[in-house]
Amino acid sequence: EGAAMSRRMYSAGKRVVIALSRNDAGNIGLQTSVRSAFTSLGGQVELIAPYATNLATYGPLLTELKSKIQSYSSSVGANKVAVYIACFDEAAAIFSQAATDPVFSSVSWYGGDGIVQSTVLSDNAVAREFSVATGFNAPNFGLPSNSHPDLAKISAAIKADSGIEPDAYALSVYDIMWVIGLTIANYPGVLNDYEYLKTSVADQAEQYYGITGPTILNVNGDRAIGSFEYWGIVKVGTEY
Repeated sequence: EGAAMSRRMYSAGKRVVIALSRNDAGNIGLQTSVRSAFTSLGGQVELIAPYATNLATYGPLLTELKSKIQSYSSSVGANKVAVYIACFDEAAAIFSQAATDPVFSSVSWYGGDGIVQSTVLSDNAVAREFSVATGFNAPNFGLPSNSHPDLAKISAAIKADSGIEPDAYALSVYDIMWVIGLTIANYPGVLNDYEYLKTSVADQAEQYYGITGPTILNVNGDRAIGSFEYWGIVKVGTEY
């Protein structure tokens, strides 16, 4: 995800990214990943120390961010500067406070998957207007453009049984279960040896093509190949 978002920001002409993160392992991981990937493309990333998970106000964080936006906008131009935030629903509070100062809306904003389709954000009138003004968008794991022939059938079966339209994450669980089942079937004794289990799952995943695409894993145990959909709030007339 960090690599995909970095390419998205760089291809949009951004050359400096100021990266914020909530202080939890997943969001810090995204902040770090964006720094690595965006730097490798030739851009510059300025990390702000992760903010606490229980903040009541974001004044000090925004003060630091404002200073960096002003500094980089002066040196490279505001059109080449972006803010990246790896967060959850607290984005609504951060956006609401940032909306009071035009410096924050002078640059583009991007986010991590934790804020995608947040109703807390979309229901907040000030925050959603700030999202529109800054072109805010964030990625979520998506399905391949060339869909698996069984995708529609399996999606319909899940919806019929649960009443819920399955998203890419739910459909990934279907693929995970197949990889687990095939690993147990094809690697005798695998459940008795943890190290053997880890390597066998990776070997099986490399051979399997699921309804969500290839399941090849990288050295971290994450999917090595994936598609992303980018979500944002759009204002159409008076509706968001």
